[in-house]
Amino acid sequence: MATIILPTRTDGSQRYSFRSTLGGTLFGFEFTWNARDSSWWMALSDSSGNLLLSKKITVGTPLTWRYANAALPFGELLAFDTSGASIDPGLTDLGARVLLTFTDAADLIAA
Repeated sequence: MATIILPTRTDGSQRYSFRSTLGGTLFGFEFTWNARDSSWWMALSDSSGNLLLSKKITVGTPLTWRYANAALPFGELLAFDTSGASIDPGLTDLGARVLLTFTDAADLIAA
C-alpha cells in the first residue's frame, strides 16, 4: 500500500468528520478548528466511535508514533506542507497546502 492522502476539507468548515479505511481497518476522523490558537485538532476513533486519539495537527510531526495502542492504525499519519515552509495549516490550508497523509507500516519499514 502506498501513502494515501486523507480527504480533508478546504472550504472553511470549522468542524467536520468522515470515515476512512487505513491498513484494512475503518476509522472515524473528526476535525475541529480551534480559533483561539489558530490550529486544527484531529480526533481519531475506531469503527464503533470509541475515541483513540485527540491531537493537534502539527506539520512534520508524526501524529501516532508515540502512542502504544494496538487499536490505532498500523502505520503513520503525518501532516505535510507542500510549500516546503513547514507552516502548520490555517483554516483553509488543510487539504490544500497541507496534506494529511497515511503511510502503512509495511511501507515505512521498506523505506
